[in-house]
Amino acid sequence: MERLRMSSAAWEALVHGLAAVARHQRLKSLELTSFAIKEQGGRQLRRAHSAPEREPGAGEAAGKPAKQSFTEALSQISSLEELSLTSDEIFPPTAQRLAQVLPQLKQLVKVDLSRNHISKQAMENLRQALPQQVELRGDQQQTVCC
Repeated sequence: MERLRMSSAAWEALVHGLAAVARHQRLKSLELTSFAIKEQGGRQLRRAHSAPEREPGAGEAAGKPAKQSFTEALSQISSLEELSLTSDEIFPPTAQRLAQVLPQLKQLVKVDLSRNHISKQAMENLRQALPQQVELRGDQQQTVCC
């Protein structure tokens, strides 16, 4: 499978779409495979210019667009039960950010991070951050990196 490298505009549209889907709280499973999701690449955790507006009182003035990162949008999908981010060029800094946001997803039961570039230490930190009921897959299926 060929890796998908999205333009900045397409990446921002994806983040915007995830944030919009989060409002409906019906998404149970999300799979992003073979995307180039990496912090150093300038797209992954960069805030989107076209991000959706937040509800008034959420720290932003009504009508002013809130800029969100991928992980911020992901953290709002509280209905999410399964997350698969396989072959996405995820490195330890991104895994650290996932460790901060995934515990907020109270319905989450399975996370697959197979075939990325996550170090054993970063994977262990992620495992410790997640509640016990969450099954974390991929710790033995990482590309050697760090």
